[in-house]
Amino acid sequence: MAGNSSSLNILPVWPLKARESGVDSMNGKRHGTTQTLSLSLGIAVTLACGLWTTQPTLAQGPGTDSSQWTYLGGDAWHTRYTPADQITPENFEDLDVAWRWDASSFGPST
Repeated sequence: MAGNSSSLNILPVWPLKARESGVDSMNGKRHGTTQTLSLSLGIAVTLACGLWTTQPTLAQGPGTDSSQWTYLGGDAWHTRYTPADQITPENFEDLDVAWRWDASSFGPST
């Protein structure tokens, strides 16, 4: 009987010792530091990528400094924006056609 009572005294302590050592008592695999480190690293990388891609000034082009369009779409980013302020709602009705482009020489698909 003495052997049985001593094993009963040790038995409740064994899962606690396993948890303290970082070993899962059910399957014997280590956990704790590695999982925490992996999770922390994953969160840090995700946040770093999120902060790196949320810079709207880097995603947009600088626009045009004047009313001169040096590219087809106004600038290299094709924003079609110009800070020119000569056309306003007040003078819009007074505008005249300055030029027209005739695409008929390029065929019916144009």
